[in-house]
Formats: sequence, structure tokens, C-alpha cells
Amino acid sequence: MLSYFCNGMNIKDIFNLKYENIDGDKLTFIRQKTERNTRSNPKPIVAFLPDQALEIISKWAQPKKNKSTYLFPYYTEGMDAEQKLNTSNQVIQNINK
Repeated sequence: MLSYFCNGMNIKDIFNLKYENIDGDKLTFIRQKTERNTRSNPKPIVAFLPDQALEIISKWAQPKKNKSTYLFPYYTEGMDAEQKLNTSNQVIQNINK
């Protein structure tokens, strides 16, 4: 549902969200796909967070240690790209079921 409320945000982008991406009812992020494929500075995406999205974040986000803490507990600091890929693929598979 969070993906829906954030204009169809990609699941991998949701996993990469950190507390620093949220400013009140505004979410600012750079798509992972764009970041990998763009040679110059990619433009950040800004999405309005309706109350329903804020409720989901409030319910499911992990505790904030600092601004760079991942919002959701799927990725952790120190994970390499392969670990992140495996984690996201597994969760996406579960979502699709």
C-alpha cells in the first residue's frame, strides 16, 4: 500500500528509504534504477505523503537511531549490493504471492 500511496514507488526504492528522506509530509528520494544508469546528477523525486502513507510508516518503520537509519528493517548498514539484491528479491517474491 505504501508503494501505491507514493505514486507507485518501486519496492527497492522503499527498502532504500532512510529517515533523512522524510521531511514532514514530503518524501524526497532518487530512484535506484536512475542512480545506477544516469551519468550526471540524477534529479530527486519528491512525493507528497498522504495521511495513509504516514500511518504505514509510523506502524512499520524501525526505530530511528539517526537520520541515516533505514526506514524499514529490510536493509542494514554494511550490506553489500548482492545481499540487498537477494533480500529485495525474496521480499518481492513474497509480496507477489
